[in-house]
Amino acid sequence: VAINLDDIACLDDLEKAAAQVLVKQDYDYYAGGAETETTLRANIAAFAAVTLWPRCLVDVSHVSSRCDVPTLGLVGLAAPLMVSPVAMLKMAHPDGECAVARACSTHGVGYCASQQSTTAVEEIGREGGGGANMFQLYVLIDRDQVRRLVRRAEAIGATALAVTVDAPTLGRRERDLRNRFKLRKGLRLANVDDKEHASAGAPVAAAALLVSTAASVLGSSTTSAPTPSELSSSMSGVSAAQSSIAKRIGNRDSSLNWNDLAWLKSMTRLPIVLKGVMTFADAQLAVAHGADAVWVSNHGGRQLDGAASTLVALPEVVAGVAGRVPVLFDGAGAV
Repeated sequence: VAINLDDIACLDDLEKAAAQVLVKQDYDYYAGGAETETTLRANIAAFAAVTLWPRCLVDVSHVSSRCDVPTLGLVGLAAPLMVSPVAMLKMAHPDGECAVARACSTHGVGYCASQQSTTAVEEIGREGGGGANMFQLYVLIDRDQVRRLVRRAEAIGATALAVTVDAPTLGRRERDLRNRFKLRKGLRLANVDDKEHASAGAPVAAAALLVSTAASVLGSSTTSAPTPSELSSSMSGVSAAQSSIAKRIGNRDSSLNWNDLAWLKSMTRLPIVLKGVMTFADAQLAVAHGADAVWVSNHGGRQLDGAASTLVALPEVVAGVAGRVPVLFDGAGAV
């Protein structure tokens, strides 16, 4: 199917066009959320519930949307906008993350590169158009690997680190399970060494996710492991998909806590943004532990289904921060 971009009038049109041209498993990866996608839908519905009350007879002949966030090295943005980190963008286009970074640079908006990208951060730095780029980071069990990732981000001129704090384990993404999601041949997570990525953490994560998936599919209310015969009869396809998905997030440190923020800050001079803060209490704790900014995010509805929409959470996070650090905010999407 050929898509004429001149016919695209808005983002909704672009999403519909993507559904026509992308492989189903790839489109569903980008478009989907966790479990029954209640939070994903809530993210979108929250905006529709907002009423705008326009004022009249105000001089708007000279209006600027320019935005500066010097704390995060974001200066001279054309608008208070940033493209959030999205994993594996080469599934959508051969130029992947570099194309997005170039588009952001051209239009004067920020870009946050994903650790889980299909393009190495060094290539994004070379080919991304020279705009202001942040780097999104997962804290891994292998802390030396985390240091190497931070050094690589520093080397390409990243302006800040966005540390994801809402994904100690992977959300149960049922579209991926139904599609038996697998990264296409020739694509890889370019920022994570394959050997290290498949380290001891991956089988543990795979086993835990497989148990929860099996219990759900078999209609069991227990968290104990299903029998081998039950697995062989009901879970062969789903288990393979679950193992593949778990391998992507193997080695992620589920013990990450507030005390680790001091360690993160000790290894870099880059500002630390905590991505995934959703409550007044956590906003206060983030500031108290030295976060340079907080990012209101529910991972695009892809982690805890049933969590609040980010627009609903935004006022209480802002209240918790109380003007002491910048607040970033996202609405929906694959992050």
